[in-house]
Amino acid sequence: MRITIHFDYACPYCYIGTHKLKRMLTDCKAMEKASFKLKAFRLNREGTDFSQNEKCGQYYQKKYSLTNEQAQAEFEKLNHIAAKEGLEIHYPTAPVIDTTTPIRVTKYALEKLGGEGALVLAEVLFRAYQVYNMDISNPEILIGFAVNAGLDAEGVKQVIESDEYGPEVLMDEMKAGLLDIHVIPDVTFNDKYHLKGIRPDNEVRDLVMKVLSEDRI
Repeated sequence: MRITIHFDYACPYCYIGTHKLKRMLTDCKAMEKASFKLKAFRLNREGTDFSQNEKCGQYYQKKYSLTNEQAQAEFEKLNHIAAKEGLEIHYPTAPVIDTTTPIRVTKYALEKLGGEGALVLAEVLFRAYQVYNMDISNPEILIGFAVNAGLDAEGVKQVIESDEYGPEVLMDEMKAGLLDIHVIPDVTFNDKYHLKGIRPDNEVRDLVMKVLSEDRI
């Protein structure tokens, strides 16, 4: 079972969706049958001003021209969805950061540790950012998490200080447009079936079982 996940660390729904996917795969006894690829889909790309020291709540409200009441309603909805998955998220108070470097390091993990290892690192970085509001673009913080996930400190430092995997990030996003991917998380099974956004448990479970059944043929 080949699973491709388009994601961004700036997206709280990607954190929720990745957690739900792993839970459903485990419930279906399919985790050991899955191989993972992580693809970039940055919500804040070139042209975004990251120097304003804004929080995500402020940035989101301004970006979508929401009133305080509308923004609060969106954040309450997010917290409700996260709570159903057993997660606690503090998205509005997270700093607005450029997620390019954390994504590049995740691609390095994909090469060195394989899909499952890269997914472990991704979950750790999601939690650090979305729950504890840590600046995961900070080199010292990023290297620490990457080393704990099993990567070599010097290798991670080299990736951070260069543009290594930068072209791959841009290629991911270009191909996503060609594949009509506009919402994340986007999870693709065997290059055939898509789950867009946060889907109900039964829908995810049914699709996993369908793919498992097809893989046995």
